[in-house]
Amino acid sequence: MKQWPIHKTCVAVILFLVLASCRENNPRNKSTRVNGDLDSQVTFEEREFSTYENCSFELTFRDSILFDTPSELPIGYLSMVSQDASNNFVVGGLGQHVLVFDSLGSFLWSAGQFGGGPGEYSSNYVFDTDPNGTLYIVDNVTRRIHQYADSKEYVRSAALPHKSSIRNISAFGENHIFLLNEDYRLRELQPYSILRFSLAEERFITWGKIDAISILQTFLQGGGVSIDPNRKKIYYGYMGDYLIHSATFDGTHIGVLNSKPKYFVKAEKDLLLEYFDQDPSEFPQSVNGYSIGVSWVIALEVSSTGFIFQQILKKLDEDPVEMYLEVWDADGRKVTSQVETPDELLHVDTNTLYFRIDLEEENDRYGVAKYTSSLICES
Repeated sequence: MKQWPIHKTCVAVILFLVLASCRENNPRNKSTRVNGDLDSQVTFEEREFSTYENCSFELTFRDSILFDTPSELPIGYLSMVSQDASNNFVVGGLGQHVLVFDSLGSFLWSAGQFGGGPGEYSSNYVFDTDPNGTLYIVDNVTRRIHQYADSKEYVRSAALPHKSSIRNISAFGENHIFLLNEDYRLRELQPYSILRFSLAEERFITWGKIDAISILQTFLQGGGVSIDPNRKKIYYGYMGDYLIHSATFDGTHIGVLNSKPKYFVKAEKDLLLEYFDQDPSEFPQSVNGYSIGVSWVIALEVSSTGFIFQQILKKLDEDPVEMYLEVWDADGRKVTSQVETPDELLHVDTNTLYFRIDLEEENDRYGVAKYTSSLICES
């Protein structure tokens, strides 16, 4: 899954403020409902499990890989990374081409090009590669999905649903392409839905809906969809309420991973709605009128070993931005939380996690920091 770039939320702040006066003043996030009543669904409670009470989860730095980007094909802002069957990096930037680099960061080729013809796409896209190395690029302007063999050779394309806007994609072969659709028209009450697309049949199936979401939260919060290929399970969710749903490929709901609830409070001085770790009623009165902090989910990734990684960004007062991981196992048991991370999580491969590198002192110089994860348990 490729997450929504953090800085895009800034563009949405204006819309967020305009909508603020229209929303009922309710300090709690609304619940997420998918394929029926959540009261009848299995819930994985967030509590300590004996399996991991004597374990520690660690991230170990292994290597930095900088991408040798051609001057005529700048990345612009590194926001999406995947890997093909040859372990080449497939890289996307905000408003730029989809580029392919080898495992050491040397440039190989550009996957397609900008335009409106066959195999061409606009700057508003998302992409993913399936386990066979096939690349799928979704163009949100022409509303088409393009297929490239070995992340290089254009194969075919198909139309997306009318008025769709795809925020995330996770692919497991041409018959199981899962898309998180965002329809943010104000008259719609259910702006998010999960679509399963079959390229062979050239048809979309509305596979699940994420209902009862605050329109305000739609602009500032992202959504996620990611596949566990070995167990043929999909994880998806709207990140505003910190719930992650698990389901089978055919849409059978399995359960919900619960993170701690988040609340928001209106900061009167700055006229912002922000999310907090605690109920705003617990704040001392002396903080009224000030913007205290913000916290939201920025990434959802699932490894081939079944571990689920949710990355959260947190900003309090004048403190630096913090990013940390919450981790679950394939059975929905909480492994750990508050694991500090160096930057945005872009990709997970087995037990290897890739985080974004941005060398600000060098123009358009991006890469990934490679970390291995390990679970160390006392006997």
